[in-house]
Amino acid sequence: MGFFDSIFKNTKQQEENSGENYVRAQFKDRKYFESELKRINKWIDQDKEDDNVELAKGEQLQPFQYRSSFGILQDKADVLYALMEPVNNVKIVFQEALDNFLKSGEDPYEPYAELLEVISKSILLNIDDDRFNLLIDFADKADHQKLSESWKPDALIGYLLNYKKPSRPIPTEIYVPEIYQDLYNVIQAPVSEAPQQMKKYLDSWYPKNKNAPWYNTHLREWGYKGYWCWEAGAVTKIMGLDDSTYADHPNYPYDIVHWQD
Repeated sequence: MGFFDSIFKNTKQQEENSGENYVRAQFKDRKYFESELKRINKWIDQDKEDDNVELAKGEQLQPFQYRSSFGILQDKADVLYALMEPVNNVKIVFQEALDNFLKSGEDPYEPYAELLEVISKSILLNIDDDRFNLLIDFADKADHQKLSESWKPDALIGYLLNYKKPSRPIPTEIYVPEIYQDLYNVIQAPVSEAPQQMKKYLDSWYPKNKNAPWYNTHLREWGYKGYWCWEAGAVTKIMGLDDSTYADHPNYPYDIVHWQD
């Protein structure tokens, strides 16, 4: 590509990503995400209406109901982020999602990747210590109750949880090495070499997640929220890495990493 072609390309990208159409996510435009937000808000209203019916009967909400509310609110937080909403607004919605997550049952059953996402977002959004301690307790139930291996805290999750609780023992194994070993290598690397390792992890992150339920959702009519590697952001924040070499990576949540409460 020649010099003038490069200028044209950059100018075109700036035009496409400017004004009312500007969004943080790739593949879809602002109109799409605004439509998604309307759809999600309808779900939230219906969810709250159903919950109020149960409460009016004197019934207690069940874990699956909290689980449903968590999922819908988490989707809303992601769409707000895609829509260039201030991170403070994203945090408010995520905190409500997290509160529901923490009430979703005595026996945690969320898959590993979802637990990793919730912990990573909690770090990036500076969730208060009370909530974070509840999240640590929630994760530790998987160890104490010896539940399904799909929810076993590992060395990566242990590292993230120790951001707020350094005395917590850290396991020694990575549960899903085919996806997360490269990120663990970042944690183990000298700070001077870690950014290069992180770029490698980000480049392989999407194709390695081809079995994830969100994979290729941008090809559907609804359900796409952006493809964000939240754990890369959390590790960058904890380690204080220079992210200049991967700041513009389409899967890296740069704005949240650099946001301050």
